[in-house]
Amino acid sequence: MNNKLSEFANQYYSVFRNRSLNLDSNDELPIGEFDRYTLGVSFSGIDEHYLNKAKEALSDIEEYGHGNDIFEKLDSMDLLKSNPKLISLFILKELQSHEFFHLLQTLLLPSCYSLYKASREMASLKVMIFGLYLKTGSKFSLNKELSIFEYLDSVSDDDIRGYLERFFDMYRYNTNIVDNFFSYSEKDTRVNMIDLMEGSAYFFQKLSNRTMSIDTFTPKKDSPYLVAHDHFTKCGGKENLLFVVLCHLALKYGILDDGDFMEIMPTPQDIFESLCNQVDRYNDYLSDIPFSFSLFGSYSPLEKLEKWGFSTEDRDHCLEKEMVGMSDEELYATGKIMGLCNIIEADVQKHFENARVKFKKSRIEPDETRASSIITKIRNDHAAFESYLFLSLLLANNTFSSTMLSGYLPKIKDVEYKGLFSENTNTLMDDNLFRLVDDIDSLLVNGVANCCQEHGSIPYRKLIACENKAGLNQRVENLVGIGLRGIFE
Repeated sequence: MNNKLSEFANQYYSVFRNRSLNLDSNDELPIGEFDRYTLGVSFSGIDEHYLNKAKEALSDIEEYGHGNDIFEKLDSMDLLKSNPKLISLFILKELQSHEFFHLLQTLLLPSCYSLYKASREMASLKVMIFGLYLKTGSKFSLNKELSIFEYLDSVSDDDIRGYLERFFDMYRYNTNIVDNFFSYSEKDTRVNMIDLMEGSAYFFQKLSNRTMSIDTFTPKKDSPYLVAHDHFTKCGGKENLLFVVLCHLALKYGILDDGDFMEIMPTPQDIFESLCNQVDRYNDYLSDIPFSFSLFGSYSPLEKLEKWGFSTEDRDHCLEKEMVGMSDEELYATGKIMGLCNIIEADVQKHFENARVKFKKSRIEPDETRASSIITKIRNDHAAFESYLFLSLLLANNTFSSTMLSGYLPKIKDVEYKGLFSENTNTLMDDNLFRLVDDIDSLLVNGVANCCQEHGSIPYRKLIACENKAGLNQRVENLVGIGLRGIFE
């Protein structure tokens, strides 16, 4: 067996084992997960009983005459005091906000996109080996306990094997990229990139739903949700909003690679720690709130920003249509956050200059078809997507945030694009293919695989006996035209 393949497989499973982007705190609450190689968002633990509780709570508040927008018009804590059943709805809203914020992070922040791209490429290699190995007429063996990756060495067709080996040579160091995201830390602290990504998503879910004082999810001590935030507060950080912005800018400009440049280029955690050392300046900026907004009631939203002293660049990024119906408080907060982002970006630039590294504005140029299709769609629909206005509106405007995270993103993430074999595909078909190959790989490596909701993970002899349409046996037959028996020796 090719030693490079075995070494790669061992590192791959070591890196990916128990490393997911999910929100959970105890066994009693639902959990959400963001899939870092399909961009899929999923939830579990939301059974019919839980949904009925949420529906009952929602029906109880119809007396207010607002419907769902009651969450945008009334104080969250006041709502909960008058109707404690609403806690189930707040939990669902936070879950959705958290996971779809991960999607936005991946589409906006280069280090998060690098994690996705590296993970996607490795998963794609697995899918390609699976498909092309079967195309040659070969079969897998349950007795060898080899992963799909290791079957590359057994592809009988020289042209196909050469094609796959070229991809293997390109992707083999991606395991280092993923490992660095979860494990790499600077000398002075133990903060790493997963702490920045998960920590900012956790505090974003609380801020965007106005549930900071409501006990929903309680992260465990030393969890990725709190590590970076603990460092932030030890440095004197006061506002959770500031923490989210610092993480956002750090993940936007810090580098993540397989290790070639991370020793000389600023990493996200390096930038974050540098910014935390200047946190008093940012605290002062955020504390400067005008005494009254009523003096500016007759002006348009853009005129108000001008009166409040926001820069021409900030105002140029503002789209009047995005600000219709916003209160003066929300409008001022939006401009204030945009100004904060510009101040912090200037400090990031100084950090690069001090490190004698060239600084340039950050923008993802997606070279992967799935992400490219989604990013192109959002760019067309929201001209401000990659400006600081977008992040500011998510944090300051509950209506915008709720519409984006609960309505827009769940719909537009399902796009059509060219698949791995140049076929026309979409996110649903793609997800099913990647999950199926993962299940087959699990069967090869672990002797069990996920079958269906009824059976869970079961061994081969039970898999082939399952007649459910969602069972692995039927899924394999739908994809390759034969059941499990047809692809194993």
